[in-house]
Amino acid sequence: MGIQLQRKKQKHLLLSIFYRLSKIPWISNKFKLKLFLDLAWIFERLAHSSSVVYYKAINHPGRLGTWNFLSKFISEDYLVLDLGCSSGDLTNIISKKVKKIDGIDHDITSINHAKMKYAGGNISFIHDDALQYLQNLSFKYDMIIMSHVLEHIDNPKNFIKGYTPFTSYFYIEVPDFEKTYHNIYRKDVGCKLIHTDDDHVAEFDREEMEEIFNELNLSIIAQELRFGVMKFILKTNNEQ
Repeated sequence: MGIQLQRKKQKHLLLSIFYRLSKIPWISNKFKLKLFLDLAWIFERLAHSSSVVYYKAINHPGRLGTWNFLSKFISEDYLVLDLGCSSGDLTNIISKKVKKIDGIDHDITSINHAKMKYAGGNISFIHDDALQYLQNLSFKYDMIIMSHVLEHIDNPKNFIKGYTPFTSYFYIEVPDFEKTYHNIYRKDVGCKLIHTDDDHVAEFDREEMEEIFNELNLSIIAQELRFGVMKFILKTNNEQ
């Protein structure tokens, strides 16, 4: 839901300062654009970091956005694997609706933290290489979650392909490189601050994601492009 506003807005000191900076005649337009894009990146990053502290994990709008979309496509009898679960916040939210969920991560510190916060009931946390773990199982998961994983992977297509035999569905969420025109501007003026996170090795546009899914014969059951992320429910076309 949007908002309704008064036509006349209250003055904001920082806005006035930066607006005047933008009018300095002896600074080139390219320099100004690059400066303001860098500042926008920095402040957006700081705002996100502060939001993680401000909201409880279960109430963070980012997590709620994921849950509001994903919950429409999971069932109470599902066995789910949260791949790259980190500290288990999303794993815990999903556990409220499914039969069993396992969170797996290669980072032992994250797994220990997740175990302290959430382990028990229908949640388990595993420190292991996810592919090796799956290869030793005698069952297949109904869904594998890859939430903000692929942007950290050197070859995302081969990565997804490796997990396809072990699930009926994927939930994939990645940053949307095309969320605004700003990243186009950043490419044109040569901004170094163009990534969403320092550990990202790739960020995708919408056509790239659809091309990867098509090449892997994954059917897009549903998708949502909102709040700067792309969300996909994918069917693997494995035999049930």
